[in-house]
Amino acid sequence: MSIKVVNDKFEVCVDCLMYLANGEIGDDPDNKLEDIETEYKKLKDDNYDVFLGDDDEGSFSTYPCHLCGSHLGGQRFDTNLVELK
Repeated sequence: MSIKVVNDKFEVCVDCLMYLANGEIGDDPDNKLEDIETEYKKLKDDNYDVFLGDDDEGSFSTYPCHLCGSHLGGQRFDTNLVELK
């Protein structure tokens, strides 16, 4: 199996970062976990994965999260979108 970095600026929101790191997002009053799991499964089914990077501070953005698509402004963290062959 080979791994190819497709996007090293795959920006994810705090909730998606927590999911990628821990498999959970903590308090979830809006049931966002289900949306994140669905989108992540779609990536995995297409032979892609998201690897955490060195970005431990993030930056504020009003652009949508690349994983869950949330349009809420907030911290975005750079991760690596990779293709698994």
